[in-house]
Amino acid sequence: MSQTPTLTAYFGPNTAITAALNQYLARATRTIRVAMYQLTDQSLAQRLLSAHQRGVRVTLLLDHFHGLDATSQAAPLAHQGLTIYLDHRHKAFHHKWAVIDESVIICGSMNWTDNARTHHAEVVLIIKEAPQLAAQFIAEFDAHVAHSQQVQGPQGGA
Repeated sequence: MSQTPTLTAYFGPNTAITAALNQYLARATRTIRVAMYQLTDQSLAQRLLSAHQRGVRVTLLLDHFHGLDATSQAAPLAHQGLTIYLDHRHKAFHHKWAVIDESVIICGSMNWTDNARTHHAEVVLIIKEAPQLAAQFIAEFDAHVAHSQQVQGPQGGA
């Protein structure tokens, strides 16, 4: 029996966005795929690292320009063993979404930056129990990974 997807919208700035993101990242048990233009938020980076440390396979796909700028969390996370790719094919890799455990999709207008989370008018939509829709997002993720460059962590691999 298939479940009906549930959708919840969050409008920011609002601490409910932070709470929801933290909740879903903390609940991940198998995989987290993040496709993001900018990832500078240290608290969200720490949640991703915590998931990695408890055995969740965390893969990030970021914009090539913003992926390694001075405030990006990509290099520190790569050095902790997370798998990170930079999309160089497009002028801007402007996606802003994540798929957790192949069934939860987090998407919207918000980059994972402290400014976006705390100061910007943003929308975040969380779609649960949607494995077929999640599969579409995962296929898009995989297509971009195929032409992206992996960020090297310690020992020459991430």
